Amino acid sequence: MCKDWRDLSEAASREQDPKKLLELVKQLNEALAQREQNAKRMQIAEEQVDSADEKNFSVSLHKRETSICPSHSSVFDGLTEIAC
Repeated sequence: MCKDWRDLSEAASREQDPKKLLELVKQLNEALAQREQNAKRMQIAEEQVDSADEKNFSVSLHKRETSICPSHSSVFDGLTEIAC
């Protein structure tokens, strides 16, 4: 079981035995590396969701614009500018 980096840090700060301290520091490094990796994965996932949302919004907006009757399109010209 992987301990939380905060618990490992606290334990390392109190440890007197050099061998145990070294082991705690190794575990702490692993826990922090895992935390960093998870944070990067989350950031990538969030960026993908944001990108997908932007594409969906653009497609939706384009569909609305093209469905407007040409004779009334001038009424909606300002809405495109506001939405963007």
